[in-house]
Amino acid sequence: MMSDTDYLTLLQGLEEHHAIFYQLWEMGRPVFTDEVDTAAVSFDLQEQYLAFKFNPGFWESLDEYSRLFVIAHEALHVLLNHGSRSAYPKSEADRREMNIAMDVTVNTQLIRSFGFRRERLDERIAREGCFKDTVFGPDHDLRFSHFEHIYRQLGAVDLEGRPMWCFDDHDGLDDIPEELVDDFCHRAGRRMSPEEVEEVNAALDESSAGDYTPVATMVVAPEDVDDNEKWVEFITRWVANNEPVDEFEERWERRPRRLRALDDSLFIPREQRLESLDKPRVVFFVDTSGSCREFARCFMRCVDSIPHHLFDAELYCFDVRPYRIDLEHRKLRGFGGTAFYPLEYHLKKQARQGTEYPCAVFVLTDGYGSPIDPAYPERWHWFLTLNGTDRYIPADSKQHWLNGTSFE
Repeated sequence: MMSDTDYLTLLQGLEEHHAIFYQLWEMGRPVFTDEVDTAAVSFDLQEQYLAFKFNPGFWESLDEYSRLFVIAHEALHVLLNHGSRSAYPKSEADRREMNIAMDVTVNTQLIRSFGFRRERLDERIAREGCFKDTVFGPDHDLRFSHFEHIYRQLGAVDLEGRPMWCFDDHDGLDDIPEELVDDFCHRAGRRMSPEEVEEVNAALDESSAGDYTPVATMVVAPEDVDDNEKWVEFITRWVANNEPVDEFEERWERRPRRLRALDDSLFIPREQRLESLDKPRVVFFVDTSGSCREFARCFMRCVDSIPHHLFDAELYCFDVRPYRIDLEHRKLRGFGGTAFYPLEYHLKKQARQGTEYPCAVFVLTDGYGSPIDPAYPERWHWFLTLNGTDRYIPADSKQHWLNGTSFE
């Protein structure tokens, strides 16, 4: 239903609206099922992931822009903690009003604060979806957008016979506990820039009722991290243990001038540095999403610890794909979410084109990415930042946990 290419395209499209949607979509998993009529979001307790559920027919009926809107719609329900804040309706009529109030909140914010354009949406969503004008009329003076205020206002609105469409199922929101929302927000915040955190906080504050602690306070900016000399020490030790044994070749030469008194038939050995040494290839990948950017400058110094006359060192930064870094200018790119499998795809693609698979791969990341299955997992070294995770790190790879400014 969704190829890797489609998934990456959606990631990039979400990034254009805000990194928070990108992060939640990447931390979750798309699920295509007939269990829902349209779309929904819930938490899979058994597998421990956020499930973005889509009915296959509904998904296929949408163009790419409307799909982005639906994904962002579900993500914003999570961020605003609509499950806990709307639980236990008194009746079916009450449930309908709650659902409408939640959708007005979410849809209005997506248009006003996150750059979506209503005229580009699927025709039925744009015409019958729950927006302020479709629910309250174009002339209604509704100054606030948070769920509780809108829910209270619905009591004065005749909803009978109105063609309003809540295009997603909200039942699964009740399965997302508040502490999980807190965890998602913290993880997403650590992977965004301070500017991105400030933007999403401002938008979420508008959607939070005064009676509740704004969920926005849980989206936190990354902390500053000091340089880590231990990294360079580790790389230096690794180089010492992995220097090519054939840097020098033994050659038999005739006597040097100072030994001409010896017999002419005598040859003596001497070592000569090879001019065309087949250098072992070493690749560095630095995660440039979120808080990892704070570590990037220090991590790139590890590349300078590699003796370039012995090793062919390549440096990349990555978010959902790798970007080759010029070793002279060191300009970073990316700054989106994180996916690990494009790293292995890149190396295998190079191998198919005749470039030997690296003898060592060093990755700096917080570990929040996607599953990866390297051809040679034992060659991978993962530098995992403070508060990171090893959930997606292959068991046969080597892990190096960073605790503040030192290895644990």
